[in-house]
Amino acid sequence: MNYKSKSLLINYVSVPELLSCLIPDIGLALLAGALKKEDHLTKILDYSTLETIKRFCPSKHLQEEFREISGDLENYFQESKFIDSDLLNNFDLSRYKGLLEKEKEEKSREIKKIINEIDKEIQVMKPDFIGFKLWSGECFIETVEIAEEIKKRYPNLRIIGGGPQVDWSQEHIYDVTDVFDVLAFGDGDETIIEVAEYCIGERDIEIIPNILYKKDGKVCFNDSRMVKDLDKLPLPDYSYETYPALKANNKLKVFMLEESRGCPHTCNFCIHPIKSGDRWRIKKPERIISEIENIINTHNSRYFRFSGSNTPNLLQTQIAQEIIKRNIKVRYSSFGHINAYRNCDYSLMRAAGCESLLFGLETGNYGLQKDVINKVIKVEDAEKVLNDCKRSGIKTVVSVIYPNPKETEETRKETLEYLRKIKPDGAFICMPFIVPRTSWFIDSDKYGIDIPSKEKHIRFMMTYHVRYNGHPILWNFGSHKINNLDFRQQGLECGRFVDDIKKIGLATQVTEEEMLFASIVKEDFMDFALKYQRIRNNCDMEGLEKLITNLNENVCNVSN
Repeated sequence: MNYKSKSLLINYVSVPELLSCLIPDIGLALLAGALKKEDHLTKILDYSTLETIKRFCPSKHLQEEFREISGDLENYFQESKFIDSDLLNNFDLSRYKGLLEKEKEEKSREIKKIINEIDKEIQVMKPDFIGFKLWSGECFIETVEIAEEIKKRYPNLRIIGGGPQVDWSQEHIYDVTDVFDVLAFGDGDETIIEVAEYCIGERDIEIIPNILYKKDGKVCFNDSRMVKDLDKLPLPDYSYETYPALKANNKLKVFMLEESRGCPHTCNFCIHPIKSGDRWRIKKPERIISEIENIINTHNSRYFRFSGSNTPNLLQTQIAQEIIKRNIKVRYSSFGHINAYRNCDYSLMRAAGCESLLFGLETGNYGLQKDVINKVIKVEDAEKVLNDCKRSGIKTVVSVIYPNPKETEETRKETLEYLRKIKPDGAFICMPFIVPRTSWFIDSDKYGIDIPSKEKHIRFMMTYHVRYNGHPILWNFGSHKINNLDFRQQGLECGRFVDDIKKIGLATQVTEEEMLFASIVKEDFMDFALKYQRIRNNCDMEGLEKLITNLNENVCNVSN
């Protein structure tokens, strides 16, 4: 067959930390489906895999030294009731920094191998362009490293960047690197076709929406565009030919379902309504069910997670009705908004296969809800929704940001009391992230967020280094402060709040996705989450492979 263009789409996340990182990437699968429909050949090289975790696993000697430092930190901080700057700065990090350099050397050897693997794919396919999905932190830094080396070897090969980091940082990416010929933001389904046409000389770059690029040393922004009718988009392409990482047990065979884009709830900290629109764009339930049936038929999996940031109440009901009407046996999880879910038919949703729901709470204090978050949720409404879910058998998680801007000891107590009253099955506590382009970033002074340099903060959000299984003192930190706390102090305070929640008897740091995963193997969700944490902390690669294999062997089974 004669293809109009050929391309490689690459997903690289450094070391995949979360089990959910092993879910197939719906964004790249959607782009691949769009390209395939228009007779463009593409192949997804997804490095967010079990194999990548194994290849980046530190040597045993390094593992032991990292554990020793973690023990030293626990002893150092155990008597302190508040982490002040002196306590942070007086801890000798020289040994830790030396270990980081050794770890970097080990990783560098594997990154070179990955570059050579991509090089071989280029030699075989001879693509017209390569697209990289851009994340944050080490993911971004190392992706740039890979892209720059590819550009050195193939200077005439066009390299495209897209994904979350472009939506966040846009033209500021060019302050870090000039390796990307084009940066794509927003909806990519139509843009990827036009970029492919540009790369083969059949379209002018100036008329392609949703991109920015450099011309004569200056950054050019083209107009933005959103897909109006999601039902007209092709199915995501998860075929083994296009997405070879799906073979065997390299990926987790739980699939994302895109049921909607956009969100009408404009929370001050959230990029989603800025990126995807402040109103819902939804797929018809019949289309969503056809996507489910396609996954069942091609990958024999019956477990799904809705990808929308806030699935509309009515759509939830319609999807459940259609699943029951067609007698399809599935399990799924989703995100929802308490105010919009006060009158859901949870018994219907549970009968259709809804396993768990995540609700964003952020804080239990009315003043912070109204003035800092822009999301007021009455405690009685939260109680009703969570109790209705429990009665139907749907598990619930609420997410909380801590410490919020303008957080006080009183607001902290109010949030703890709020959680005690509503009794979710789990609470997931997040640090405050000041994402570029959000209200928290643009109007930082209004919220008491100290950002001395907006440009430096954007660069920090691109390149920050966080070890999620390590002590916050080991993180690097930007110049911004919240409530006079730097990034490390925010992390430490967040950890202490997690401990406070455990004391009131709530499960913490478990997601609705992990509840869904646990249901696959019929385990208690906290037992499952703690088992995964132990496996990763101990670098137990054999245990990790067994866990993923067990999950994948059971995604075809749904019991009542």
